[in-house]
Amino acid sequence: MDKIEELKKLKDLLDNGFISKEEFNSLKAEILSIAKPAAQEVEEIEKDEVVVPPSNPKNDSALQPEMPTPENLEKEADVSLNSDFISIEDMEEEFSKDEIFSKEDVKKEDVKREDVKEEEVKKEDKIYEIKLKCKKCNKEISKYIEQSNKGLCIDCKEKSLQIPKLTYLFLLLLIPLIWWVFKDSSSEDNPRIVNPSQSVIDRSGDGSSNNYDTENVVLKTFFNPVRFYKIDYPDNLKQGKPSWNNDGISFKSDNGKENLSVYSSILRYPTLKEKYNSEIKEQDYEVTYKVFKGDWYAISGYIKNTNDIFYLKCYLSKEQDETRTLILTYPESKKNIYNSILSKILDSFTDTEIKNAELQETYESSTIPINSHYVDLKLIAVSCYEGNECKFEFQNSDSKTLFFDWYLEPTNAEKDSYESVFMTNYGTGYNGFNKYYGKKFRVYYNNNDNSPGTCKDDDDIGLICTKILNMYLIDRLNSSVTDLIHPKSGTINGTDVIIRQKPNSSSKILGSFKKSGEQITIIDEYVSQNTSQALLSEDIDISDGNTNKMLHKGKALNILSNEDSLYLISVEDDQKDYKLKVTPNYIEFVEDKWFRIIRTSGETGWVLGKFISVEKTND
Repeated sequence: MDKIEELKKLKDLLDNGFISKEEFNSLKAEILSIAKPAAQEVEEIEKDEVVVPPSNPKNDSALQPEMPTPENLEKEADVSLNSDFISIEDMEEEFSKDEIFSKEDVKKEDVKREDVKEEEVKKEDKIYEIKLKCKKCNKEISKYIEQSNKGLCIDCKEKSLQIPKLTYLFLLLLIPLIWWVFKDSSSEDNPRIVNPSQSVIDRSGDGSSNNYDTENVVLKTFFNPVRFYKIDYPDNLKQGKPSWNNDGISFKSDNGKENLSVYSSILRYPTLKEKYNSEIKEQDYEVTYKVFKGDWYAISGYIKNTNDIFYLKCYLSKEQDETRTLILTYPESKKNIYNSILSKILDSFTDTEIKNAELQETYESSTIPINSHYVDLKLIAVSCYEGNECKFEFQNSDSKTLFFDWYLEPTNAEKDSYESVFMTNYGTGYNGFNKYYGKKFRVYYNNNDNSPGTCKDDDDIGLICTKILNMYLIDRLNSSVTDLIHPKSGTINGTDVIIRQKPNSSSKILGSFKKSGEQITIIDEYVSQNTSQALLSEDIDISDGNTNKMLHKGKALNILSNEDSLYLISVEDDQKDYKLKVTPNYIEFVEDKWFRIIRTSGETGWVLGKFISVEKTND
């Protein structure tokens, strides 16, 4: 009765369109075990060219195989049908009961079993192919397939692609991976390192006294009254002392492992992009993020020798002639707290329109010595006892004389202290300060001193006056240069010497000296680290095919590239930029030293040091 059940399932496959009528008939014949005519099977055996082993003359009858005869094959077929399968009459009766096949169908199959053609026998391969293709989408016929489950169910009604479970697993893992990679990608206009993942930072082991809650970080504001920029900084960082010319300052944690530095300087490259390209090639750190946006850039990564995180941002000042730079470094264990406030720090780091008078009240209580106040006074005289105990005599706007004391000892002054910085820039009591007489200084003193500039007589020590905490020339506050020097005299030693707005050969031309010998006053100097600028060492006659042009010796040029002993240079002449390749003998590499000068007419600007003869002084 198992064959009856199989025929039922086969009929369902036919009704549902999984197999064709021809395939159904072929499968039905197989289930019913309808045999081929014996004679035909004999013919097929002959076609297969059965090889009989060679006969042995000694025992030919024993080794000779018995060849099948048509009569034997027919008898074996009859025995097989009678012994292995139920009779056709019994099947007809069962089929009629289940209404699977009509008696006429069974009789037709009984007749056809003697007329089966050879090609129908070969359909067995196709049966297995169909069963194999349908195995994955139909469990009803899967038990017929004993081969590997290859292929897709292309012959089934449902032709949907069956995706392996491993593929689903891969996709599920890929989605969070993509999110993790891009979740920290910030817009270039507001770059960050990473987003905070914790709200409290464990500062144990780093020398800090307690935990620091990121939600309670207090930001203070620092104003620079010299360069007119500002920045917000976290209050767990303590302000240090300003640079000697007050163009920058540093903030540090108590253990010194967290640092924030801000400063301003003259743009030392023809463009900000060249400065950026130089920064990203720095060997001391590993860059993991960088972005350049025209008038600013940012770089972050790890410092190689400490593995601390660093963040650097640099932007052009509003006048486009100076750069403002921020450098933040901290251990990786502190990244959460700084990631939570980094955007606020960056957004606050900008130039400001507020002028000195409005900034100074905030600036003096933090950048200048704590608990100090200041007064602007003209220096009249300085007297130093044994070269270090100095008494400064000033005059106020009412022509009243005021006295202040300051102990200036080069060998004992603490490094980077106000005394050390002052002596580095103005000199010591051993060589006098007479060159500054008549200059106006900003003098800082203790706020608790109710009568600044006064003295009292001590029986043991002598005259004690108000102690100076710090002082510097007021001219420095209003200067737009990085390094001020004592004015010097000089002479122009060339013709057609160009005056530029900035200390580089690609800066805007403000004027020129037509003749040599003109006297000028030098008020500042600058040494560039840019090796891409040089001078033409010889005249060069160039042509564009139509006109000839002579570029004269001494002309400033920019080196764009160097390849195969040829330099690609750019030379500007008559407001036109010429690019050409020259051999090294046409290029004169000079020390890129520039002087800021003032002409007798009041015109000021920068001149390449090569064209100025500086007069020696006795200072």
